[in-house]
Amino acid sequence: MNRDLDPAVQHFNYGERLTRAEYERRVIALHTEAHSAAGLDEASKRRADLNLLIDFHLGVEFPTSRRSALWGAQDALQSHRGWHLVLGLIAHPRDPMATMAKKQVRAFAEVLNKQELKALLDLTDQELAELL
Repeated sequence: MNRDLDPAVQHFNYGERLTRAEYERRVIALHTEAHSAAGLDEASKRRADLNLLIDFHLGVEFPTSRRSALWGAQDALQSHRGWHLVLGLIAHPRDPMATMAKKQVRAFAEVLNKQELKALLDLTDQELAELL
């Protein structure tokens, strides 16, 4: 389905958005051996992934300060990933990643409004409500 023709797709005033094909091409390029040989560490790849996701869902002109805030939230979660997984195992033994998902959505909600959050993470209203 063409996202640009889908009336359910929210449009924001953050410039052009990457097409699905361009987004996928760039993500694949980011994770190929040739690109890895350029010396990107894992944190740099994760940040580039986040930026591509923002470009695809929100727009290429999404503010730099807010990109940095989202990266800070994601990086903080990543640095405590093991601890969050242990907590997830205790709280949700059948779905330990549920705790991580909730923490990420809640952290991103500090930076994004609900419409932006739904668009970035491709969530329905119900999914968002369950994670907040």
